[in-house]
Order: sequence, then structure tokens, then C-alpha cells
Amino acid sequence: MDPAAAQPKASESSSAVSAPPPHGPPLLAPVLTLPPPSADDGRDPAHIARTRRRWTLIGIAALCLSVVVALTLTVLVITAPLPPAAVAVPDVTGMTLAEATAALQEKRLTLGTVTQVDAPDTEPGTIVNQRPSFRTQVDQDTPVNVEVDQ
Repeated sequence: MDPAAAQPKASESSSAVSAPPPHGPPLLAPVLTLPPPSADDGRDPAHIARTRRRWTLIGIAALCLSVVVALTLTVLVITAPLPPAAVAVPDVTGMTLAEATAALQEKRLTLGTVTQVDAPDTEPGTIVNQRPSFRTQVDQDTPVNVEVDQ
């Protein structure tokens, strides 16, 4: 094989390199325009009117249904009861049951389970422990359980 034949000539090398062909539609394609439908396109005008009227009624019915659903949901949200307000549990330790009941009622809480315990160095009849604890945020009408010294 001749080395001179293997190397391309200067005129061949420039023609061998070319841009790849474009892919896809041209960037500025001509606009396709359709002629207006003729009066005699083979469709019955009464059939066209019935179809148009049918779809108009279906659209109106769908709109009415969506309005009814929206109003129903709005009424349900507006009339839903508010969640109970959160209140802080008062400290009832060291109080008697009567004092604790009054303090809890002031905060709209109730007295829950009363457990008798033997606690040294406390006066009998006083509360030594409570659950939930002091300053805990709870819903109104939550019972507060207490332990009372015997």
C-alpha cells in the first residue's frame, strides 16, 4: 500500500467534514390553515344542534353539581365545632380535696381518680401528687388524678 495514497488530499479533507443533517421539523414551519367547513359537509344540522344542546346541558349540570359540593363543604367547615381550648393544669399539691376541686373547676378541669397513699411528713388529707403535672397543657374537662395522704 502506498503511504501517499492513504493520506487524503487537502481538497478531499475539507469536503469530508460536513455538518450533520438537521433532525426534526424546521424551526419555522409554515402554518397549516384549514378551509372553513362547507355548508354541505354531510352532517345533519338537527343532529349537530342536538349534540351541542346535550353537551351544554351536561356542562351546566356539572357546574351545578360542583357548586352544590362546594357549598356543602363550606357549610360543614363553618359549622364544625371548635376544638376545646387548652388550659394549664394548676398546682394542687398541698391542697385539700375541696380546695383542689375548686381550683380545677376554675380552670374548667375535673377531679379524676383519688388514690390514698401513706406519705411521711405530710398533713393527712392533703394532696401529695397529681397527674397530669403542674403547668401541663391539656384540653378543658380533662380529669386530674391525685394522690392524697391518709
